[in-house]
Formats: sequence, C-alpha cells, structure tokens
Amino acid sequence: MKDATWQFYLSSPPAWEAMLAACQSAEESIDLEQFIFSADRVGEQFVDVCCERARAGVKVRLICDAG
Repeated sequence: MKDATWQFYLSSPPAWEAMLAACQSAEESIDLEQFIFSADRVGEQFVDVCCERARAGVKVRLICDAG
C-alpha cells in the first residue's frame, strides 16, 4: 500500500473529482462508501468508473443508500 496522504475539501465537486481520479487509478481494490448515492451525473460517473475497473480485475465494493 502506498503512503496515505490526507486532503480535506470544503465543497463537493473537488472532492468528487479527487475520488473519481483515485478510483480510475485503482489497481487492486476500490472500497467506496456513500451515504447518498443518486442516479445523477456524478453517480453515473462513479458507476462507470467502478464497472470499468472491475472489468480490469480490480475488486470493487460499494456501500451506499439509494438517495
């Protein structure tokens, strides 16, 4: 595992961009927990990225509410 670094975000869009980038670069696993997971543009981006990474052999686990 790489050394962890922390970044705090004050608004959602930059946080989502960073989370999507991290998911896109995942090589072993993605563990994504979202309290609200909506079928909107951002939600669809996460689904697309997670599906693509799963097809590439990355273990993907989602924990979420329906939103």
